[in-house]
Amino acid sequence: MWLIPKDTSGTTARVPVSDGLKTALVRWYTGRGTEADHRASVSLVVTSRENHKWIACDCLGETRTPPLMSPAYLSFQETYYLRRLTSRPSHDEKCPFHLPQAPQR
Repeated sequence: MWLIPKDTSGTTARVPVSDGLKTALVRWYTGRGTEADHRASVSLVVTSRENHKWIACDCLGETRTPPLMSPAYLSFQETYYLRRLTSRPSHDEKCPFHLPQAPQR
């Protein structure tokens, strides 16, 4: 997992996210995190948002264009969250950040 500049493909200028922070983010994202996971994840999301970065997932490997997540702030809930950028490559089906596309209505 990497932090990358916004509006890029995610294949260059990567800043690695530590394995420990990635693990905390996965637990937080999947609703199984501790309070420490929550604080670490929010810190990562806030840092990436304030520095105009996206979070690039490494689930497709080092060489392919990665799936991207945008940090966002939900003001009326006063909370941060990750928004998957669906115009970019999808996460691997085994990735914790993968969710199937919503059915057409």
